Amino acid sequence: MESTLQKQETAADRVVKLLCVLCPLIYFASYLTRKNYGVIMAAIIANEGMADDVAGLIETLALISYGAGQVISGILGDKFKPQRIIICGLSTTIACNLLMPVCPNNLMREIVWFVNGFAQSMLWPPLVRIMAETMDPKTYSRVCANVNVAGIGGTIFLYLSYPLIWQKLFDTSGWRATFFSSAIICGVILAIWVFGFRSIRQDPRVQFKGRKAKAETGGITLINKRNIATSILLSIVTFGIYFIYWEYLLVKNTRAIKKDDSSCTGEMLCLIFVPFYSLYWWFTRGKILKDDFANHGYSATGNEIAYLVLGIFGLSIVSMAIMQNDFNSLPSESTKSNQQSACAKELNMKILLGSGFVLIALGIILQGMLRDGITDWDPKMISDTFGITADKAILKAVILPVIGVVSLKLVGYINEKYVKNEVRGAGIAFIAALTCLTALYFFHDKNEYLTLALSAVSVGLMHAINFFLICIVPLKFEKYGVVSTMSGIINSLTYVGSAAALYGFGFISETTNNNWRIVIGVWVVIAALGVAMCFLAIRPWKKFASEEAA
Repeated sequence: MESTLQKQETAADRVVKLLCVLCPLIYFASYLTRKNYGVIMAAIIANEGMADDVAGLIETLALISYGAGQVISGILGDKFKPQRIIICGLSTTIACNLLMPVCPNNLMREIVWFVNGFAQSMLWPPLVRIMAETMDPKTYSRVCANVNVAGIGGTIFLYLSYPLIWQKLFDTSGWRATFFSSAIICGVILAIWVFGFRSIRQDPRVQFKGRKAKAETGGITLINKRNIATSILLSIVTFGIYFIYWEYLLVKNTRAIKKDDSSCTGEMLCLIFVPFYSLYWWFTRGKILKDDFANHGYSATGNEIAYLVLGIFGLSIVSMAIMQNDFNSLPSESTKSNQQSACAKELNMKILLGSGFVLIALGIILQGMLRDGITDWDPKMISDTFGITADKAILKAVILPVIGVVSLKLVGYINEKYVKNEVRGAGIAFIAALTCLTALYFFHDKNEYLTLALSAVSVGLMHAINFFLICIVPLKFEKYGVVSTMSGIINSLTYVGSAAALYGFGFISETTNNNWRIVIGVWVVIAALGVAMCFLAIRPWKKFASEEAA
């Protein structure tokens, strides 16, 4: 008996050790095939004659699809085998990186990089679920830090490989070689991932069964009920991210009332990406739901004509409120499993309203604006301010991710030893970043190395905030079985900020004739708002975290 237990423990250790290698590799590949455009953006602008705002728009579109895709991928990651979702995402991103260098115009680049953003969104939420369900909290924290370090390692590789290898070998076409090399390396890592998981596929720890709680009462399958006012507020605060999740729940409800438990992934993709499909959906579902409610002895206030008119005028959120109100009017479930479900919904409401999550969400958006905004525009700022070439500016900017690695290793140690409240830790990091950016505002044109140092420390502090809010916060939702979903929602908020920053900072630079002091002033304001959001959220989050631990 003892020998059998030892064998099981050895097998479990083997799984964890393998995942400790595979998970960082995936994030290295992710950054390599996602951050490459931002790293070489200054070179593309210089060699292709692209305007700053146009170059920023390409990355902004990718970040929009990345952010929206995080929610969808998070939901899928909780319902299907996460390792397969990662394979799908990596395969698609390889194709996009191979296509990017041969695109004939900016419109094609925008389309390809938009698709790449969605493909990249299929990596992080499933990865978090894999780590959360196979590792103890201490191991999770350590590996999560290593995963982020690996991602930054991919960025460092990009900063070094372009000016030292590809630009020297191919001159003005060096940026194209960066995309091709990223795709090839990602292909190798994909093969390692596939064969690595194949070697442990029989282990019960990596079966990752989907969570599909079902129950019936009065002939109606379990319905998702939501507070309408809260759902509208969250849709606004999260810049539409929660809107997509809410829409997904309504789609599930339209199937649940017909006792249809099939996947609605295709339907959601059509609603998000197919023009005018939403008008067709609202019209047909309005008519179908009216009949379905009548079949169960209830009446629906919404109808197909009202939904269609509201959709035409861009008021789909009103249609969603009407439809949600109809579903909320159905009788409450009384079975034990439904009581448990209702309890989970109550807890979710406490998470969203009483835990300070809205404030944390705003803090996450702000750190995304600073982390990616400074990282992607710093080479251009250095080039404009000190009159050096784009390739030299990119090479010097490698200090940004290097400091990021140091920050992550340091914050991982600090979190394990001293931090009791991750939101407080993020708030302290925001204060330090505010100090650095204020100094940068006054001294950014005095010395290029001082400018680099202050920028690098600021970005490093954003990586620390990212660790606290994006890596640790989702873990608090494990008992509700939605680690992947919440990870997707939380991570998507980062890229709401990133998308706004990349286009917004480029626009400010372009319209002010490269007056970077104005851009840095905006960075200072953003950091100050981040301090406020985190410190306002400390007390409610501490209360929620203590209740969750209990």
